[in-house]
Amino acid sequence: MIQKLKVIEISSSREKASMYENPLFPCNAYFADWRHGALDGIPWHWHQELELMYVARGQAVTEYGNKRALLKEGEGFFCNSKVLHQIHIGNCEDCRITGLIFDMDLITGGKGTVYDQKYVHPLVSDEGFPGCFLHAEKDGEKAILDHLKEAHEISRREPLGFEYDVRYHLSRALLLLSAANQKADRLSRDVTAQAERAKRMLDYIHAHFSDPITTEQLAAHASISEREVQRCFHSILHMSPMHYLQKYRIQAAGELLLDTESPIWEIAMNCGFSNPSHFSKTFRAWNKCTPQAFRKRNVRFPEDFSLHS
Repeated sequence: MIQKLKVIEISSSREKASMYENPLFPCNAYFADWRHGALDGIPWHWHQELELMYVARGQAVTEYGNKRALLKEGEGFFCNSKVLHQIHIGNCEDCRITGLIFDMDLITGGKGTVYDQKYVHPLVSDEGFPGCFLHAEKDGEKAILDHLKEAHEISRREPLGFEYDVRYHLSRALLLLSAANQKADRLSRDVTAQAERAKRMLDYIHAHFSDPITTEQLAAHASISEREVQRCFHSILHMSPMHYLQKYRIQAAGELLLDTESPIWEIAMNCGFSNPSHFSKTFRAWNKCTPQAFRKRNVRFPEDFSLHS
């Protein structure tokens, strides 16, 4: 069963929720459709599970650590466990991404197995290898993308025994990624440490975004100075803490405008704005339209999935 990915379910929790349809098969296949002028991506987040995704249509900007890439149709991304990352479409008019999020136990069969100790654990525990971009013109990376696409298509069709085949293709992809890890550029310890601090501060923002938040509070939560708060945000997220907070509030408000019939004044209050006028002015600055116009002109994409649509 292919799940449609929604931003609010991801961004409102500390880590992306693990909502496997079948707990005995810890793997979710998903797709997400975005378009310019509507909701256009997944904000910064992290999760325990591994993730493989590719761009099925359009293009998407993907960021992790201090790395950033514009992924075009057919290109993808591997995200290691607990790695802070985000995806957005930038100036692309229409984008679809697809992918799989899965627990490493799906591949290893549990801790202590040869698959765990020899292959998967060394990959997952390597903080210097948070992920990598995947390009179809590179042979090794193309093979990883091929396995990912096949696993996703099998998940969509769910033929008899599909769990075996999905596990096989993800296993092969991870084996190739283990080899790629030996040649990959390493993240410095400073960048890794900053990303961990940023996660603690985002955790606080995501839990309290409807309340007033100060840089002093973020510094106290992460046990660092206010100057280091600014440095972490600019180094990892490429924006100030207050800029991120405002962006997060607007994105959460956009989800509520589309997914609920709540009055705009109520959405404004729930998303941390002092009054509807301030909310409307800020929303317009981000989305080039009023909240009323945004709600009226944007409808959700159909829930069905077709690889070739």
